[in-house]
Amino acid sequence: SCHEKTIESPLLALFVGKGIYAGGGMKFCGWVSLDDGLLDVTLIPKLTPLKLPLVVSGLYTHGFAKEHFGVKKIQTKEVLISSPSKIPIELDGEITGTTDVKITVCEKILPICFPR
Repeated sequence: SCHEKTIESPLLALFVGKGIYAGGGMKFCGWVSLDDGLLDVTLIPKLTPLKLPLVVSGLYTHGFAKEHFGVKKIQTKEVLISSPSKIPIELDGEITGTTDVKITVCEKILPICFPR
């Protein structure tokens, strides 16, 4: 079955991840499962200057594992990010293009073999 959810909201940042850590130890997506076939999406709303340091300070400790200050977490197999104006898309610290972008999980695509 297909479950679609559209979120239209001004955001400070949006993170899509498949791992716990990024950017030198920051926990953008919190506690994730590497083999569940789902992307972990964290949406950070525009924040007041007083709330911004409180949200950002948790990146190196608990990450965004909890939804607080309007931070939302979603798990999905596919994400489509679009905007009326072009927004840069960053992958692992590099600008790779602009919106619109579609991100999809490719399940069990990388076989790993261990020597006996």
